[in-house]
Amino acid sequence: MAYGPGKESSEVVWYTIEGMGHTWPGGTHFLPEKLIGKPSDKLKANDVIWEFFQKHPK
Repeated sequence: MAYGPGKESSEVVWYTIEGMGHTWPGGTHFLPEKLIGKPSDKLKANDVIWEFFQKHPK
């Protein structure tokens, strides 16, 4: 879901990953699943963040 454009072309993007625990999407997981929940590879957070900042340079 995306909201915008706002002031000076600002934008807010909301991602929901069904069934995912408290982990970094697409990242490496070091703690047991019973502590942090299920990991997900449906989205790679690093890539999404990079794309966002490329789209909105300062």
